[in-house]
Amino acid sequence: MAELVLEGVTKNYPTRAEPLTVLRGIDLRLRSGERVAVIGPSGSGKSTLLNIIGGMDVPSSGHVLLNGEDPARLPPDALARFRGRRIGFVFQDHHLLPQCSVLENVLIPVLAEGRVGEEDVRQGRELLERVGLASRTGHLPSELSGGERQRTAIARALIRRPLLILADEPTGNLDAGTAEHVRELLFRATEEFGTMLILVTHNERLAAAAERVFRLEDGRLQPAAV
Repeated sequence: MAELVLEGVTKNYPTRAEPLTVLRGIDLRLRSGERVAVIGPSGSGKSTLLNIIGGMDVPSSGHVLLNGEDPARLPPDALARFRGRRIGFVFQDHHLLPQCSVLENVLIPVLAEGRVGEEDVRQGRELLERVGLASRTGHLPSELSGGERQRTAIARALIRRPLLILADEPTGNLDAGTAEHVRELLFRATEEFGTMLILVTHNERLAAAAERVFRLEDGRLQPAAV
């Protein structure tokens, strides 16, 4: 069973006066299939927290362990492989490559490590079918709706069967109906694959669908009721 552990995670940024403290001793533990939502005001450090968990930033103190591995201790090449294989990312902006087809975009995490094989293509097509885009595999992102682009991003996040998905405001640019559909896809995928999910959102209705909800404010992560 996969496990994510955060212990005493802090993040400080130097300023001309005194260090700016964004995170103050964050503790969190997740296991396979668990879904957690993080809410909080803008500027509270939610994206900073995701960046540290995802290995795109390092904590000032404390540590993050994903299945016993600390990404902050990995050399650059190993860190890139760790992120590519262990973690899937879904952002508010889909970050699809405009010159690539839907299927090619889904396969980008595989291509980043080398050659794409027939099995990879089969899995990519299967994921696109799961998210309702089987008929769109050859389309470019510009030919998709906002919801379809975000569904493509979800399929891309799942292509390596990651242990953890980090979703940063994944429905922020979508209307209410499309946002609910994207939420259902994310939750269903994590349930089917046993993937852990951390969802950062301003949408309290979306957050309430998670098994646990936390509020990040004043640098501290506390259980919240929504």
